[in-house]
Amino acid sequence: MMANSVFACPHCGLSVEAGAELFGAECQCPGCDGIFVVPSAEAIGKWTGEMEQIRAQRADLERRVEELEGRLKEAEGVESGERAKAAQALEKAEALRVVAERRVEELEERDNRWRGEVEVLQRETRLLQEQLKEAQPVVPESWAFVQGRTLTAAEGGSGMFWKVA
Repeated sequence: MMANSVFACPHCGLSVEAGAELFGAECQCPGCDGIFVVPSAEAIGKWTGEMEQIRAQRADLERRVEELEGRLKEAEGVESGERAKAAQALEKAEALRVVAERRVEELEERDNRWRGEVEVLQRETRLLQEQLKEAQPVVPESWAFVQGRTLTAAEGGSGMFWKVA
């Protein structure tokens, strides 16, 4: 004699028990009045075996998901730490860039001032050189005769000087 089979209503999930005489017959669910075909014990056994395999696979997959989620959180923690370090490094680099730009501006201003001063000094030097070339040495009258000799202006390697003739 075959035993009764227990299975779930495909419509509402109510646990239903049926005897072997009803295997393959259409029945009405006492919970939802839905119509379904009563599965045979063999079909239920096969289905139960498949369900056990599926449950085992699901449990394995859930363990793997938990493991991967843990690894992901760990990686995100490392990544966020590295992102924080990178952000700090970028902030430092930006601060150094700003300082360097200010220093370059200061040096350019100083260079421009010095260039201006050099230009002024060069102009003044040229003017003085021109004035020196144009200037005629004036001999005071009291120097005109030194022991019967005449003083005259002369040019030499070091510039203008007085020459006794």
